[in-house]
Amino acid sequence: MSRSNLIFLAACGAAWALLYQMIAVQNRALAVEEHRQVGKALLIRIRPAGQVEQSLPVKVLLIHGLSASKSAMKQVAGELARWGCDCYLVDLPGHGDSRERFSFEATVSAIDQAVLGLLPGLKDADHSSAPLVVIGHSFGARVALGAAQRHPRIAAVIALSPAAEDFVPRQVPLLIVTGEFDFPFVRRGAAFLYEQVTGARLPRLDAPGQWQSSTGPSRLVVLPWTDHSQTLFKAGSLNEIKSWLTRVSPEIAKVSFSPGAFWVRAQLRVLFCLLSLLIWFPLIALLADLVMPARRERRRNSFVSPTTGKFRVVWTYAFAAAVANLFLMRVNPWERLGLLGGDYLTGLLCATGVVGLATLRPDWKSANHEWRAVLCSLLAWLILVLGCLPWITTEFVHLDMSSTRFWRLPWISLSVLPFFLLDELVSRRSLQGLGSARIVMFHFSTRFILAIALLLGFFVLRNGQFLVVLILPGLLLTSLLCWCLAAWIHRNTGSVAASGIFGALATGWFFSVFFAQL
Repeated sequence: MSRSNLIFLAACGAAWALLYQMIAVQNRALAVEEHRQVGKALLIRIRPAGQVEQSLPVKVLLIHGLSASKSAMKQVAGELARWGCDCYLVDLPGHGDSRERFSFEATVSAIDQAVLGLLPGLKDADHSSAPLVVIGHSFGARVALGAAQRHPRIAAVIALSPAAEDFVPRQVPLLIVTGEFDFPFVRRGAAFLYEQVTGARLPRLDAPGQWQSSTGPSRLVVLPWTDHSQTLFKAGSLNEIKSWLTRVSPEIAKVSFSPGAFWVRAQLRVLFCLLSLLIWFPLIALLADLVMPARRERRRNSFVSPTTGKFRVVWTYAFAAAVANLFLMRVNPWERLGLLGGDYLTGLLCATGVVGLATLRPDWKSANHEWRAVLCSLLAWLILVLGCLPWITTEFVHLDMSSTRFWRLPWISLSVLPFFLLDELVSRRSLQGLGSARIVMFHFSTRFILAIALLLGFFVLRNGQFLVVLILPGLLLTSLLCWCLAAWIHRNTGSVAASGIFGALATGWFFSVFFAQL
């Protein structure tokens, strides 16, 4: 075994344990109930530790966006709970741990059940009956606005990067927060919403600014240097939320908010998630030493003949993606997956991979100890999904597999396998000798081509699922991460087949758990 890998593993493990303890110490101020039954809805409750329920000044229901989960709202909920709020997080149907299928009607029903369970009783005149504030992000903001129209006793609504919604003006405190670099249609939707409520005409929201209604309790804020998802994690957004909650209950103003302390808590969680992934690398290096102890130094281009023309293969991706779109225009067998956007993306990758392999026609050869390399990649995938990803689920993104989603995993993995074999053949073999920087640029070029094909498919072929473009930056980031993990598999096994299979399995898992199930 490599001594350097053992040292690196020990260092990562010690840093991970230290961060875990630091986060645990911070969380001692919070009480978390994982399965809180409110009416017919199953919620997570986060509140200040050591305080009785009747003394909490405000109840807050937090609603996540499309293809997200309650995990995305935990950071905001934890901060609100430190101010004294009684916070509740819900998974929309088809998201996270929910076993229901996603539809707008099912979403309305689920939120209505949660709201009715949290609103104080009509006959309850006790001062301990806390008012209810609803906070929504992206699609969740649209759901929150609809709930406020159906339930007039909601005390206030906070819409973060809201999707456009027809909203009947009424005297409910409404805070709208968006970002300078949010999607253009989201900024237009925020302006449209504010204009409906106040009747005021706004300029284009291309720069940071603040607008306050003179006739009603409404406010629109455009945060500087903020994109669609950062409205959940920026201190400026939390400052606006705190000011708006103070309108509902002056008790909130008694607790100070420190942007610096909030930033430290957020960064600790980011580092914890990064270390949960980083620790995987030395583990896989040691695993390869155990599974493949006799592996020799690999020779370049021993698995497939090199492709001349180097970046000519970029146009192969473009041609393959174009053919894939034409094919999916006629028929998409992956619609049966029932994933919002995931079925089309799976079909696009499958068709692109098949066309790309047929175009390049690689000269397949067998590598030494191929079965050991494949076994190593399978074990590496299990370590990733069972040992590393659950810790990320607790902090930011839901990546745990439920029983209702598991059947999709083999179907998606087999479907995307041709694409990842193509990707690995080109990246690890055909472009050998170009240098790491140029190979990375090649990766970004191919993903840019696929992103264009994806947008074309959603807006032209499958316009009913266009809102999934909101998560396109996250998909590109995940693609880069998967590519780096597969590179480590190839580095330690020398097998394109092993790294391609790993990429397909990792993508199959991510698609199965991430996209909303229809």
